[in-house]
Amino acid sequence: MIDDLLAEFFKKSTGMVYALPSGLGTASLEDFSETVEAELLRSQSEHLRSTRLHRLFSPQLSKRKLREPLRRFCREILREDFQHFVDSKLEITPSEDILREGRKPYFIKINHGFWEQILSSGWEQKPKNIGRPVSAEHYSKIYFETCFVPALLEAMQGSATVVDGKLLFDQIDFGFSLNNGMLPHREILQNFPDLTDEDRVVGRGAMVGLLAFAERGLSASRFTFVDGGFPKRSFLSGDLAAWVEQAPQGFDRIVYVVPPHLGRIRTASANAIPQTVYQISGRQLLLSWMPTLALVARGINDKLLLGERLLVVTQSAVFSALLGTILHQIAREFDASDPPVSFLDLGQVLDMAHPESAASWVQVYQPDPTLSPFKVEDSS
Repeated sequence: MIDDLLAEFFKKSTGMVYALPSGLGTASLEDFSETVEAELLRSQSEHLRSTRLHRLFSPQLSKRKLREPLRRFCREILREDFQHFVDSKLEITPSEDILREGRKPYFIKINHGFWEQILSSGWEQKPKNIGRPVSAEHYSKIYFETCFVPALLEAMQGSATVVDGKLLFDQIDFGFSLNNGMLPHREILQNFPDLTDEDRVVGRGAMVGLLAFAERGLSASRFTFVDGGFPKRSFLSGDLAAWVEQAPQGFDRIVYVVPPHLGRIRTASANAIPQTVYQISGRQLLLSWMPTLALVARGINDKLLLGERLLVVTQSAVFSALLGTILHQIAREFDASDPPVSFLDLGQVLDMAHPESAASWVQVYQPDPTLSPFKVEDSS
């Protein structure tokens, strides 16, 4: 089952079936090292090189195909009232129900940064007041030259439906946010004229990138998403810690998919539950997304074959959306009505387990570390 699913997925995404080298196994991510990372990078590079001819006339989404809708949506978003424009495209549902008692959460998000990067890599001459300036060459390489964008679209299509042009996800809370997740969606829209110039630039860029990507890649013009601020706001309210405290009652194992600085992460609670950590590249993840995805998917599948109910927790940037949708498809093969995998993309919130090595959100807002339901064990 897993072999067929991954073979078909990689063939559609990259032009050929991807084969893991014999030296890589799921244990490679549990015992991560520079040697493992180098092998992951080499494996993907070789596959992309060997499939180049297969992709020459591919119908996949490209930067060129994005340029026209990016230009069009940039004009529209500056011409119309921002709140009215966003409300005509998006239905954002509250995130309060994600951790509701008796419900198994499945939360995926794609942060505003990805959509701004899609905008800049697809059209370098974008207006200065739409999306922050980023390295178009860098993001073209990691999103398009690696086949990551076609793979993400393929994975999303497998977990969503488009009805009358509206994108809907079944059994998944797919998060979207117009800022860094600290403000509720409705508050951003209602106070948009009073936000800082940078916040308005971010909001416009996120919308334009999303709209062009979905129109050309998913044939969707409207969307239903959940408010993407769930991780940070549930952390600050204490709801996340309270829910994780009860996790042993609903799951047999927690699986973390995290960069090396969180490689020794565990729950802070004394409640016993088996925990597995799969480490992923901290700086070159998208240059090794193929072997990383294959290894994590196989590791999850092996545990499901043993009858385990899993909670997957990740900090993995936009890779989390690819991972979450693929794992959802795998879990549905075991039980379509009640998949045995839950998923939480907590992003920078996981850094509160190790604030000393944390990214910008922790450094800027300095939230209370005692609210973290996770900790990083001392290596000694």
